[in-house]
Amino acid sequence: MHLKHVAIYHSDQLGALTEQQIYSALERMPFHETSPTQEQTIGWAALPLPTAPKLKCIDGCYFMRVRQETRKVPASTVKREVTKKITELPYVPKAKERRSIKELVFRALLAKALPVQKDFFVVIDPTTHTLLVETANEKQADSIVNLITMSFEQEDLYPQPFSFSTHFSATLTQWAKDKETPYYQILILDRASMKHTEGGTLTSSGNDLTDDDFQAHLDAGFRVTRLALELDEQMSFTLTESFTFKSIKFLYPKPEEDCPEDFQLAAARNGIAALRSAMSTLQVPGKE
Repeated sequence: MHLKHVAIYHSDQLGALTEQQIYSALERMPFHETSPTQEQTIGWAALPLPTAPKLKCIDGCYFMRVRQETRKVPASTVKREVTKKITELPYVPKAKERRSIKELVFRALLAKALPVQKDFFVVIDPTTHTLLVETANEKQADSIVNLITMSFEQEDLYPQPFSFSTHFSATLTQWAKDKETPYYQILILDRASMKHTEGGTLTSSGNDLTDDDFQAHLDAGFRVTRLALELDEQMSFTLTESFTFKSIKFLYPKPEEDCPEDFQLAAARNGIAALRSAMSTLQVPGKE
């Protein structure tokens, strides 16, 4: 259960949840496969452990898994089939009929589309009142948080992104200008993405971010939107302007893989310890 990307949310209610409350919330919205008429379903699925539990407590954190199933119909395919049907008619249909034809074509193609499933880990850390969602996609994160909000409706749980007094890209940019972070445990690596205030983006990879060329871009008005960092020889990651941890790689020795459950639990335990350390070091703010 290795977290590769993490979007972080907070809620005061997270600290008061009991294991039974969490389990009951998961039971309210279990995962169901899509029917031929559904474009997407989302719900709670079993964890990838031999006993297939829906909930697992590891070092005080609760691990869960969200499963999303999607049926996709390419717009170009719909357009082609609609055009074909319209040309077969002995008259030119009006706009209302064209919309009806398009809907019928879409529904017919949707029923034949192959469903695709994708899983995401979700972690509740009551100690820090944080919620970790394993995705780097903002739209996907919103969908998962919406599921969490509906599942925990009885507990009045409404997770929110962390808020900062200034836009976090300003913090990343200042670190890049200073050529170091204010935390001795966190080192700046050799990758960064930048965006200019008047448009235009730039990515630097494999280069020394302290060199004159990189610093010149910062002086020219570029702001850092992503910055690669390393935490105290525990993990490397890319921190984004939306305070999302991307491309997480843990640097500790990996446990033996011949025992799947032990491997999964060890990976989860070490990962949570590293993420807790990172958030503590970065002095993550609470709700404003």
